[in-house]
Amino acid sequence: MDNRDVDDGSGTVFGLTTVLVAIFLLGVVLLVGQAAVLKHRAGNVADLSALAAADVTRGLMPGDPCQIAAQVASDNDAELLECTLVEPELSTVDVTVGIDLTGALAPLGQAESVSRAGPPQDSPFSGQ
Repeated sequence: MDNRDVDDGSGTVFGLTTVLVAIFLLGVVLLVGQAAVLKHRAGNVADLSALAAADVTRGLMPGDPCQIAAQVASDNDAELLECTLVEPELSTVDVTVGIDLTGALAPLGQAESVSRAGPPQDSPFSGQ
C-alpha cells in the first residue's frame, strides 16, 4: 500500500501559482506607472507649448502662436493635436498635446493633455 498523502505536491503548485500571480500584478503596476509617467510628461509639454504660444500672442516672440506651439511639442517628442486662440482678445491660447504610448500600451493610442496660457489678468494684454 502507498504511504503517500493525497496532499503531496500541493505546496509546490500553490507556490508556483503565487509567484505567477505576483509577476502578473507587478506587470500591471509597471504598465500603470508607465501610463502615469507619460500622462505627466504630456501635461508638461502642453504647458510649455501653451506658454510659448502665449508669448507670441503678447509680442514677446516673433512667429505664429500655433506653429511655435507645434515646434515646442515636436522638440519634446510630442504632437500638437489642437491649438486655439481664445476669443475675444486672442492673447490666450488653448493647446492639446499627445504623446504616443509605447510597449504594451501602444494599442491604447496617446496620452493627451490640455493646457491654457495667456497674459496675467491685470495686464493690458488681458482684455479686461
